[in-house]
Amino acid sequence: MKMIRNIQTPLRRFLLGLCLVVGSCLTAGPALADEAPLDLPEHAYQRAYSSGWSCVRGYERVQNRCEVMALPAHAYLNSSGSGWDCERGYVKGRDQCDPVQLPDNAYLLDSQYGLGWLCQRGYRLSSGYGDRQPSCDRIEVPQNAFLTEARYGNGWECEPGYLLKDDRCEAIVVPANAIAEHSRSGKGWRCMRGFNETREGCEPMSLPEFAYLNHSGSGWQCQRGYRKTQSRCEAVRIPEHAFLSAAGDDWRCLRGYGKSQNRCAFIELPQHAHLDAGGNGWECDEPYIKSGRVCRLRPQP
Repeated sequence: MKMIRNIQTPLRRFLLGLCLVVGSCLTAGPALADEAPLDLPEHAYQRAYSSGWSCVRGYERVQNRCEVMALPAHAYLNSSGSGWDCERGYVKGRDQCDPVQLPDNAYLLDSQYGLGWLCQRGYRLSSGYGDRQPSCDRIEVPQNAFLTEARYGNGWECEPGYLLKDDRCEAIVVPANAIAEHSRSGKGWRCMRGFNETREGCEPMSLPEFAYLNHSGSGWQCQRGYRKTQSRCEAVRIPEHAFLSAAGDDWRCLRGYGKSQNRCAFIELPQHAHLDAGGNGWECDEPYIKSGRVCRLRPQP
């Protein structure tokens, strides 16, 4: 029975606190009820999450009242009910719905503004001038070309193996040791891996001793333990107390040694100093600071 009382004690405290809160809310209720309601005009409602009022669907605010929204011909209320959109086949004018002037070889769009149509595939927009209305003109596709989805430019591209020249597609002459590539500009081919482009075409690349082709195949790099010097590969000379770097074309000193010209010199640590994180230099212990080649006590503020 004692255990049950102990369990009920927190619950009793919670219920007591809840009663106090509810009681305070009930006390405040009449005060809230005393607030004066908004003087709403006809066909209006009070906003739920902000002050003021709005007109119901199909009505618009005119000064301090709600009036029926006047819909022009071929229009309907939009989803919010606070405005109107035009029916399909019409676009919005200033205060009316204007019929879409659909030319040949075009199709309607679900759009409220602009022309209200687009040209069919294989045709392009021709802007009107003077008394002429915008129209859809046929795209003249030359031989060895194909239509694209682009609404700008020629509206077509050359097939692979052909290159655009003026308004036609000319066959690409691919030299020996080269491969054709599809591009809108340029020569339309590139040299194969291991060949360099010249005036005559693609010539074999000359590799120096201890070299190999790079990833792209358009150049070369030296083997590990050699460095590139102009047009050849020179062996990396590693001094005492040093090792080959990760890149393989230089050397680094062992921990405890510092680089000094072409050798690795032993690092003499001054008093109150230790090797730095890299191991090729030193820094002072706390609370000392570096001053030249010694560590001095940091001045007190």
